[in-house]
Amino acid sequence: MGAGTIIASAVAIILLIITAYVLIGGTLATAKTAVLAQRAISEKENERIHTNVEIMNVSNDLGARLTYLEVKNTGSEILGDFNHTEVYLMQGGVPYTYTNLSAPYDWVYRIMSPDLVHGEIVHPGLLDPDEVVNISVAYDPDPLKGDPVWVKVSTANGVYDSAYIV
Repeated sequence: MGAGTIIASAVAIILLIITAYVLIGGTLATAKTAVLAQRAISEKENERIHTNVEIMNVSNDLGARLTYLEVKNTGSEILGDFNHTEVYLMQGGVPYTYTNLSAPYDWVYRIMSPDLVHGEIVHPGLLDPDEVVNISVAYDPDPLKGDPVWVKVSTANGVYDSAYIV
């Protein structure tokens, strides 16, 4: 009878140790995931703080139904996620979204400033600080929408600038 109690106690202690191991392992994994998520959020926020754009010039070509923008990277972060950059045009009192994805009405870009520094190529295809990008927006010619009177450019991380079209 005494040996049964000792064996039962030993099994109970082993089960408690296994349960504690599983709980502690799960807690550590959850803590690690939370720390990594917090770090990623901090890095994204730091990137956003150092991002700034400025619309330098805006004009409409009413015959071709195009709006031309010159946007300068005035921040200290390199911008390159143009697939998630959006251009909004106010037409008939409603802001319409135009993306860089292939669509009937979209926008295309060309980085103007050279990517050469002392003969070396620096970040080709990316918008470095103090570089200017030319954006051409092919807007919807629907007469009910009218011609654009205002434009807003929003980067992939949510930083934006807007201007009236004169």
